Amino acid sequence: MSEWPMVELSKVADVSSGDGAPQEASAFAESGTPFIRAGSLALLLDGVLENQLELIPDCESSRRRMRKYPPRTVVFAKSGMSSTKGLVYELKGPAHVVNHLAALQCGSDLSPRFLLRWFQLHSPARLIANPSYPSIRISDIRSEKIPLPPLAEQKRIAAILDAADALRVKRRESLEQLDSLLQSTFLDMFGDPMTNPMGWEVQPLKELLGEKSINGAYYPKDAYSDCGTLMVHMADAFYGVVNPGRVKRVNAPVADIEKYDLRPTDLLVSRRSLNYEGSAKPCLIPETDEPLIFESSLIRVRPNPNRVLTIYLFHYLQNDRARASYVFPLVTRSTISGINQSN
Repeated sequence: MSEWPMVELSKVADVSSGDGAPQEASAFAESGTPFIRAGSLALLLDGVLENQLELIPDCESSRRRMRKYPPRTVVFAKSGMSSTKGLVYELKGPAHVVNHLAALQCGSDLSPRFLLRWFQLHSPARLIANPSYPSIRISDIRSEKIPLPPLAEQKRIAAILDAADALRVKRRESLEQLDSLLQSTFLDMFGDPMTNPMGWEVQPLKELLGEKSINGAYYPKDAYSDCGTLMVHMADAFYGVVNPGRVKRVNAPVADIEKYDLRPTDLLVSRRSLNYEGSAKPCLIPETDEPLIFESSLIRVRPNPNRVLTIYLFHYLQNDRARASYVFPLVTRSTISGINQSN
């Protein structure tokens, strides 16, 4: 990559803004050319088709002198809602785009798919000059330098990344199907947690624990090192089971290693989350050859093995019906959602 020349985007692509959004409902119809707003990007990336968005008849767009962008134009938000930052999309067909979007039409030396992947890996949001006014100047996009390998190499790189993306989608779908199967099996074996048709005994979680739950430890940035104690963070606890190979290390004193130790019979529960659904997510602990501790965004739950099995409690806290009835009512809704020990 170091041998590829770096070129200004304006040298290999036409960079422009879209048009102002029509304010009258009469400007839109049941047929015509799609009009893509900044808020449409998430929908399009989630599988919504362009012709399912608002449509503007050609006679109306001509009257308003709106620019029609061709297929394969790369678009991303340069201003507008914070939820659109970093979203990059390649037009499938001709479309009009709102003026909150930057539209990049590649010249003959630049593959649109390569450009799309470049901005997915190097988020457009980094071009924001003033965080207090989160917008990107067209001039800064035009002067952005990108690597320019030969066109055939661009297409090869894009194809590899496309294939990797397809594998990730298939893996995510497989995991969703497996999760659905596990939840169905749980309901078949134990009944619906909301209605308890089998009449199981019901007790507060604290009555089923071997020890009182505790929050994890906090260390400043300079306490982390390559040879310290393995420490589980919130990002490590969203995949069902901790992967020790990805966990950071921290220089923890012996007293903390003993206080915040994790065992395979423990559960970690996320104390806070950037999204509501991620709150109070449980996570299993694997066998490890060395001590493992956890940080302050997590709560350690240590079941009493004579009262409840860890694996049962894990699947119970994962179950959508149980979470809807008994977990989410206790979760605070805020910029960062969370649950405390007493809840």
